[in-house]
Amino acid sequence: MVCDSEGFPYPVVDATCTRCGKCVIVCQRRKKYAPMAVYSDFFACLNKDSSVRYKSSSGGVFSLLAEVCLKMEGAVFGVELDSGYQAVHTCVTEVAGLEQIRRSKYVQSNIGLAFRDARNRLASGQRVLFCGTPCQIAGLKGYLGCDYENLLAVDFICRGVPSPSVFKAYIAQMSKMLGYRIKAVNFRDKITGWKGFSMVLYADDFQYNAGNCDKNPFMKAFLRDLTLRPSCYKCKFKGIASSSDITLADYWNVHTKFPDLDDDNGISLVAVNSPKGKNIFTALSNNMEFYPTNHRHARKTNPSLYKYAKPHRNRAYFFHAFSEKPNTIVSLLEQYATTPFGAKLKWLAFSILAKIYRIVFPKKIS
Repeated sequence: MVCDSEGFPYPVVDATCTRCGKCVIVCQRRKKYAPMAVYSDFFACLNKDSSVRYKSSSGGVFSLLAEVCLKMEGAVFGVELDSGYQAVHTCVTEVAGLEQIRRSKYVQSNIGLAFRDARNRLASGQRVLFCGTPCQIAGLKGYLGCDYENLLAVDFICRGVPSPSVFKAYIAQMSKMLGYRIKAVNFRDKITGWKGFSMVLYADDFQYNAGNCDKNPFMKAFLRDLTLRPSCYKCKFKGIASSSDITLADYWNVHTKFPDLDDDNGISLVAVNSPKGKNIFTALSNNMEFYPTNHRHARKTNPSLYKYAKPHRNRAYFFHAFSEKPNTIVSLLEQYATTPFGAKLKWLAFSILAKIYRIVFPKKIS
């Protein structure tokens, strides 16, 4: 895998290629995908353990799924940030290891040898939970070539993946500005609430609130679709097309259906997509609160379920400037991640209407 000028890795065939054609057979770009014809079962969910829920990005359901797998002596694959600020897929076999793969990482992860490791474990009969983006789950299924009954595939509603190089440059400049070497990052700390989450940077004896989702330069650029991988702007895996068993997401605007759940501590939207997914979801019932919802409301409150991102109008200008001055990434993100005036008015109107709705219908459940 070799990174291009924007910092995104792409496969490059090496000199030892024997032209066996296996890469062509499993290539996801050559396959046609369509949203599921039969909609999944959707639920609003939250982990009953408030401490785990607080440490999670949304409602803490991933931790419950992982714990079930680990109790059966299984292996859980998820993403951690390594010491070089690279998001990498790693394998966890003990509950204590879940801390490193819990919470969202808003940067493209490096699969490395995770697919091969998962295949070997599956072939030996071990249970495996593999969590990744929809395209990664589709890639895993293509690589395996068959359906393993002991595999639980978990994806999430994905907006897109930012450039690893942009994130690494951002952390490097923040370390220099703060005078501390950043050791860990929480992209979505709930110190200011679930909806207005903050990025928090950690050093050995220091932590820094780098701003909420409206103020942090890296998160602003991500949410305004400035730094995403090109393929994310034409994603083939919307509408639960990856063949995952479980799909996780934030249940944004949950107050419009379940106002009593809106405590700003995080609620998960969970789609159960297969009989296998249904079985493990049922096994979680004693450890979580769950409320049936419907596809229409899920789609309305989380548009990334079906809509892919549109390239920001400044995207090409940003990456050109970044290639020339990577050490000024913070100011570049601020400069190019602008919001069109029309979008600002739309968001203001939406916020006002949401407040009016909560005042007029404080207990209404539709």
